[in-house]
Amino acid sequence: MNTIAKKTPLLLTSGLLFISATGLAAVNLDRTRLVYNAADKSTAITLTNESKTLPYLAQSWVEDDKGKKADEMLIALPPLQRIEAGDKSQVRIVKGVKGLC
Repeated sequence: MNTIAKKTPLLLTSGLLFISATGLAAVNLDRTRLVYNAADKSTAITLTNESKTLPYLAQSWVEDDKGKKADEMLIALPPLQRIEAGDKSQVRIVKGVKGLC
């Protein structure tokens, strides 16, 4: 009985964290992956603020397969933007110039 009483707060807290994490997504992407052709100067992804009342800030960056920031070759522009309620915006991925980023 003691073991159940000790684990109950942990289980409740874990459950609440999962519920709140899924309920706060107001900015959605039009796709989950970008294909960047080497011949193109840039590619774009569309962000949509699904909230009817609140503006949101969207931060963009490029990561490698290990989750480390990788902006030497590709740059996300703009890196930070405000998206008004119900509006759409774009993030462009452009070729970077090594040494300038």
